[in-house]
Amino acid sequence: MKYFSFRVAGSDQDYPVERNPISEAFEGKISSVDDVEADLIDRRVPLEIWANPVRDEQGNIESVVAAFQDITQRRQTQAELEEHRRHLEQLVDQRTAELSATNELLLAENTRRQRLEDILNLRLEWLILVNQVNQRITSTRDLPQAYQKLTEMIKKVLNPNDAFLAELDDQGKELKLLSHTCQDTSHPDLTGTMISLQYPGLTDWRFEGGEPFIFTRSQLMDRNGPISAHYQHTQSQHFIIVPQRFDDDMIGLLGLEFLEPGRMFSSDEIAMAERIWFDIAQVREKARIAEKSENMIVVEERNRLARDLHDSVTQVLFSASLVAEVLPRIWQRDPDKALRSLEELRLLTRGALAEMRTMLLELRPTAVSKTQLEDLLAQLTEAITSRSKLPFQLYIERIPTLPQEVHTSFYRIAQESLNNVVKHAQASQVSISLSATPSILDSSEDWKGKVIMTIRDDGRGYSLQNGQTEHLGLEIMRERAAIIGASLLIDSQPGKGTEVTLVWQN
Repeated sequence: MKYFSFRVAGSDQDYPVERNPISEAFEGKISSVDDVEADLIDRRVPLEIWANPVRDEQGNIESVVAAFQDITQRRQTQAELEEHRRHLEQLVDQRTAELSATNELLLAENTRRQRLEDILNLRLEWLILVNQVNQRITSTRDLPQAYQKLTEMIKKVLNPNDAFLAELDDQGKELKLLSHTCQDTSHPDLTGTMISLQYPGLTDWRFEGGEPFIFTRSQLMDRNGPISAHYQHTQSQHFIIVPQRFDDDMIGLLGLEFLEPGRMFSSDEIAMAERIWFDIAQVREKARIAEKSENMIVVEERNRLARDLHDSVTQVLFSASLVAEVLPRIWQRDPDKALRSLEELRLLTRGALAEMRTMLLELRPTAVSKTQLEDLLAQLTEAITSRSKLPFQLYIERIPTLPQEVHTSFYRIAQESLNNVVKHAQASQVSISLSATPSILDSSEDWKGKVIMTIRDDGRGYSLQNGQTEHLGLEIMRERAAIIGASLLIDSQPGKGTEVTLVWQN
């Protein structure tokens, strides 16, 4: 051991003599180490050293047996294994990072797809509601209720605390709030409020770009007017206004109020808001077209009926004048026949009076809505009887007060149907029934049920397949029934008469 020295493995530090196995063997210990290197002249050799004490017969240590093994190969193998371990750890760490990144991407993609699915589902719900609203829209009178339903759906789609719709007037100077949802009934509802564009706070808004703009609660707290009064009561902290444009002109606003400050709109939400306003504009336009179409139908039908009534009155009065003219001569020859002629004259003048009343109704359409439906039907049958000598049977029950549009449609459909009977049916008997189910006498004031009107004749009937329906005005009757949401059933066959049934449900 004097020709070389021992170092602690991997350093220049002398190996402690007291830890040397040979030294420990002389102390009576069996020892071994493998953290020692022999520092030779030209190299270092890693060693493993074992040492055992050798004792004499008295048990005293007389010598030591030591073994030295070159473990260079082992150290190289261990170094290679350590390098492989570190490399594997690096690969595992790298793969773990890649998997984590992939998982984050998958989670983000899943979140995005879930959000898109939610948006698509909400869009579907929105389109279903818009379709339902469109089916029920018959005039601009239906728009307030439609706007309210659509605004409530906007809250579900875009999830604001409150929402409102506003339309710019034709002069472009004022906004009218079409509908406004309020979470808290203690603060004012702004529906129907007119707001000037010169209102403090509105003058600074830039409508030209069509981009959503944002303001906070504090920006409105020092203002006056209905908007500020509303915002002073609400808990909303953040407000987004989405201008809606048509042909480069602003036509209205969609307003959204949020509880959370700093709420921003995503591109999907902006696109949805634009789609919402487009659909609302379509609903409004449909209502205007439907109302215009309805008014045209009413005017055309009124003019046609007025012409028919004028001809009928003229015919009845002419017949009455002829009877009155010959009555004195008949009286001289045959008093009994003269009495019959007097009765005929009475019926003719009574019928003319009924026809004149009907004509006055046509000239004053509001009178139709102010007259009981039962009286209108009785007046119709009396006028037609005087004109055609056709006997009628009336079965009239008490019915609830109908909405004006429903009331008018029942009268017009009965009028059209009875005119068809007189002109085309060649009937000998006609019956008209009007009833309510359940009976209004058995129901509370808040009546719910059906009103049914049936007109039957025993005339020649007709085929519904031969293109005659337009000539008979059946399409007009169907349109009137559709407008009020009623069902119109027509049952007719050649030689078997006709039955027209109108059913409206409250």
